[in-house]
Amino acid sequence: MPRLLLVETDPFMQRTLQKLFATEEYFCAVAAGAAETTEALEGDPFDLVVMGLGRLRAEGLTLLRQIRTRNHVPILLLAPRSDVADLVAGLEVGADDYLCEPFDPRELVGRVRAQLRRGDEYSRPVEQDNQIDLGGLILDVSRRDAFRDGMALKLTSREFQLLHLLARHRGKALASLWIFENIWGYTAEFGMKALTVYVGRLRKKIEADAGHPRLILSVRGFGYKLGTRSG
Repeated sequence: MPRLLLVETDPFMQRTLQKLFATEEYFCAVAAGAAETTEALEGDPFDLVVMGLGRLRAEGLTLLRQIRTRNHVPILLLAPRSDVADLVAGLEVGADDYLCEPFDPRELVGRVRAQLRRGDEYSRPVEQDNQIDLGGLILDVSRRDAFRDGMALKLTSREFQLLHLLARHRGKALASLWIFENIWGYTAEFGMKALTVYVGRLRKKIEADAGHPRLILSVRGFGYKLGTRSG
């Protein structure tokens, strides 16, 4: 049974989402703030964190940063449509996806399923191509990370998925929408914003100069492709 951690301060939302997840046969623990979240994550591992970012206010991004620093669990953010800036900031801090409120419960369930499916796919044993040489950068598929001069770059799960997808199609221009659908598992109104944020985060980690990338290249009006060298 998939294990979800719901970080939510509003009692009504706690009850509503717990009932929704229960109908999908998901175990759902609830944490109402930073202390409860930290305590929960120190116990048995969770498959996904669902965080009501808007109601946590300033504490939310700080808590999100702490979770991402200590855990590799996927994080799905929920916040009002008027707080899109906070949601994008959450992606920059390390969240994997977000959903604007109000939302259709079926869409939330779909997002949760997509996150769990992607997590399951990337936890399967690797049978071949354990390492991909990207020219000064080694993508280690079995360890889900990239290395430069033997030093791990500490990619998040979503960053690894994005780089791995580009590496498998190296030199080929990939449409932004196709990339998003293959990484996130669905189409979304704000999907391109999420993809742009993740490309920027990944460039900061793997490029010698993120402002003048030589590995992850933009294809104007279309998408991205992986170049032939990182520096």
